[in-house]
Amino acid sequence: MGEPSQGAGGLSTFMNTPLVWLIRHGTSQANAGKATDDPQSIELTDLGREQARHIAEHFSNKMPRDAAKTIIVSPYVRTLYTAQPLIDQLRQSHQSVDVQVWPIQEFTYLSPARCRGTTAAQRQGWAQEYWQRADPDWDDGDGAETYRHLMQRVNDFSARLVSQVASASGQILVFGHGMFFKAFVLGLEYGTMATPEAMRRYRQLESADPIHNAQTLRIALDAQRKWHVLSDAGDEAGDA
Repeated sequence: MGEPSQGAGGLSTFMNTPLVWLIRHGTSQANAGKATDDPQSIELTDLGREQARHIAEHFSNKMPRDAAKTIIVSPYVRTLYTAQPLIDQLRQSHQSVDVQVWPIQEFTYLSPARCRGTTAAQRQGWAQEYWQRADPDWDDGDGAETYRHLMQRVNDFSARLVSQVASASGQILVFGHGMFFKAFVLGLEYGTMATPEAMRRYRQLESADPIHNAQTLRIALDAQRKWHVLSDAGDEAGDA
């Protein structure tokens, strides 16, 4: 997928390609410790909605009015709800915005059927069992995803984003999820192999340094079509 590059000192390398922002959704009911039923329909908390408004204010002031804007969300409603205030502001000011839904939903490795009505704390034991197993092909049941399939989705996302950048101008904002974005970022450095060792490394690094709610990462494509992380703009855009 490419090699990561930290810091904005090399911005001139990317002047001819649109910059891309990866934005994790605002704080959700599940993030706040509430019991939830369906991963796709989990809504934002009051804090999450405040973070969404902060993101909208930040980017509406940051982006040139005459630049085309592409906003990508996952099928999970918390990403659309996080993006919606920005979409509304752009459309109210008669700016061009193209909203697309991509399959970049969160990594759901536990079966939603058996997790229905539970909190993250109540699922902790099941999660520990999953990661201790370190089996990239383990399927926890109806609605669950294997680690191997997550890596496939990350590769598909990276390739599709390359195509989007090649065909688009202006600004691209991707509203997504912490574990998925972390898999993408770590894939730049370590690759996207689906092995027990890769699973253990991912779990260790994601747990030690997660992408927080409303955190923003800025990435760009170089002339060799490799992605680089230019900066972590989390504090700037409303990290919490």
